[in-house]
Amino acid sequence: MVLIRGTSGNDNLGDSDPDYTRRETANRIEGLAGNDTLENSSDNDTIFGGAGDDVITRSIFGETEEFNFTAENYTGPYTEKIIPAGTDIINAGSGNDAIQASGGNDSYVGGSGYDLLDYSSWSIGSGTGVVYYMARRITTSFPKGVTVDLGLGLATFDGGTVKVEHYSSSTGHVYGSGTASGVGRFSHSLVGFEAVIGSIYADRLTGTDRKDVTEFFDTGGGTGPGNDRINGGKGQDIASFATNYNGVVADLSARKAEINLKVYEDGSQSGGGTTILIGIEGLYGSTAADVLRGDGRANTFNGRAGDDTIEGGGGVDTVVYNMDVLPNAGRALGLSFRPVTGVNVDLDDGSATDEWGNTDSLSGVENVQGSHNDDTLAGDDGRNRLEGLGGADVIYGGAGLDALYGGAGADSVEGGAEGDKIWGGADDDDLSGDAGDDLLDGEDGNDRLDGGADNDRLRGHAGDDTLLGGKGEDTLEGGDDNDSLDGSKGDDTLEGGAGADTLIGGAGDDSLTGGDGADVVKAGGGSDRIVAGDGADSYDGGSGKDYLNTAEATGGLRLDLGAGTLSAKGLGANTLKAIENVFGTDFADRMVGDAKGNRLYGFDRKDLIDGGGGNDTLLGGAGHDKIEGGAGNDRIDGDAEFETTGKSVGTGRDTLFGDEGDDLILGGGGADNLFGGAGADTLNGGDGNDILNGGGGADLFIFSKGRDTIRNFNLKEDVIDVAGGDSLARFRNLEDLGAAVSESRGNLTITVGGSSLTLQGISFEQLKPHNFDFL
Repeated sequence: MVLIRGTSGNDNLGDSDPDYTRRETANRIEGLAGNDTLENSSDNDTIFGGAGDDVITRSIFGETEEFNFTAENYTGPYTEKIIPAGTDIINAGSGNDAIQASGGNDSYVGGSGYDLLDYSSWSIGSGTGVVYYMARRITTSFPKGVTVDLGLGLATFDGGTVKVEHYSSSTGHVYGSGTASGVGRFSHSLVGFEAVIGSIYADRLTGTDRKDVTEFFDTGGGTGPGNDRINGGKGQDIASFATNYNGVVADLSARKAEINLKVYEDGSQSGGGTTILIGIEGLYGSTAADVLRGDGRANTFNGRAGDDTIEGGGGVDTVVYNMDVLPNAGRALGLSFRPVTGVNVDLDDGSATDEWGNTDSLSGVENVQGSHNDDTLAGDDGRNRLEGLGGADVIYGGAGLDALYGGAGADSVEGGAEGDKIWGGADDDDLSGDAGDDLLDGEDGNDRLDGGADNDRLRGHAGDDTLLGGKGEDTLEGGDDNDSLDGSKGDDTLEGGAGADTLIGGAGDDSLTGGDGADVVKAGGGSDRIVAGDGADSYDGGSGKDYLNTAEATGGLRLDLGAGTLSAKGLGANTLKAIENVFGTDFADRMVGDAKGNRLYGFDRKDLIDGGGGNDTLLGGAGHDKIEGGAGNDRIDGDAEFETTGKSVGTGRDTLFGDEGDDLILGGGGADNLFGGAGADTLNGGDGNDILNGGGGADLFIFSKGRDTIRNFNLKEDVIDVAGGDSLARFRNLEDLGAAVSESRGNLTITVGGSSLTLQGISFEQLKPHNFDFL
């Protein structure tokens, strides 16, 4: 056995014998990895393509046939044998492979990927050669073509007649001749193929019922009549005339294709046959001028070269200007299916210039898939899907709800009127939504996205992207790398993602999240909400009442709004400007406000909160908090659960200071200490055994539950709210209250059930009706 083994790269391997005199047996050729080209010319071979997109070809075709001659000047019959290849086993392996079929009872395995089996070169052939001292001429006649059934995994060929003549090369005198019928008869076993190219004869090509892949059938006609029959079965199937040179008129409604007839000066003809089409959804034309017509279903068309006429008919139809449906075809056939220039398609006026510079007429077509070069694609006023694929494409959707795909290359894509979905693809793209609620997705590359009017969603993804929301309530997502996001007008949502991003909210009440990395966040006008992320960030709230959320921190907060600083584990060291309100963390926070009116929320753990100047709202949340209101009329709640109920439901032992101003101080659950300070304060200890100190000013004490104590009660100005408290609500006057009063050591205690209120240094006789607020 002869073993030929390749490498992990792109190999060119073969055992070809130019003179066809070598008769090796049991050869094995292994391509291994890489996009390999493998060729064998001997019998009984085993070929394994391995990984990669491989091309496997044969040098000799047919079976062994013996010809018996009757000839002049021979003493007996002369015997000649044509001895081509024997039985081979070919396994293409993984990848998108192409196998050139040969004669013999072979076994072909396509493997994984999109695999092609090619019969277009199958023939015994005609020609002349030298046998001993005489010349030889071979002529062939094949009345039948190849029959391929991918569902059954079987291909058969019943050849015609071969005539061999021995003659004088100088005089042309024939010394002897012989014929043989059934030449080239074979049966192939097929596994794992999605595409077939037929022979130049009358073929029968049948597909499967697979719905997960588009099967491809080419007539392999060349200049032959092309009297083929193609049955795609269920699923998406394509009938192709790409190997035909004469042009075709194909009509899926009529289920047939007429090959154009050509008559040459010498009287010879080509084409002129009819191909029957069953279960076909797509048509690919020839290199000449074609007419391709659809039916009522969703059809796919590719005119290829020539001035083609494409009529979509009913259904959502697509015109294609590439051969991506058939991977590796160019290497397999030695043809260039790849367009050489870009295309220009305008669905609104129904015209297109194809990749070879020809002009196509389009009608009833909704979708376009361009080439891998620089295309210009324009839609109409309906729903269009326009795909640029490779190259620097220019795409315009026009009116209608369009889906636009730039693909690889630096593309410029504009949605037009109504809500469009736009994807930039790889490289640096420029996407514009215009009017309507659009989705713009830059994908890879440094992209520029402009939402335009209305409510748009912009996603930058990888690359240093620039996102402009425009008018409307937009959502901007920067994705990875260093992005610039500008919400402009409207109530926008901006998310920077990873990287050092710049977020500008603009006008409106915006939500801005910098994400990881050193971000610059400028909220602009309106009441904005900012979410702090990891990294040394800069936050500028701009005008309006803005909120900063620090919930992403993994440790306690250190906040000073007056100094403009914020730091925490998981957030880094940040600078602040024009931030009025801050949500703390679930850890022990230290928060200091500024001279303006602030809202500071401590949430869980033991928080230290100082409102500073201004009329502040200070909420401690769960945990043993210490809160000081500072100057201004403040609202202080030691146990407020802001995100859940909005009520004082915590159980921490809080210490709350109103300081200056007319403050509202709420203790919540737990044993709290409340200090009103200067000003007319309202103190509510909530549940638990609380101590309430009114301080200066006319203070209001609200008694709920527990065993509370009021210190420094001012008989002249202070009031106990009986109506607002749960336990004392049944009393209507001092006389009713007297039954519940007891005095001890100079203190007065009002007891109701399991709750009590003690006024230190006060006797019942000192109390006046104005000290109580009864119902």
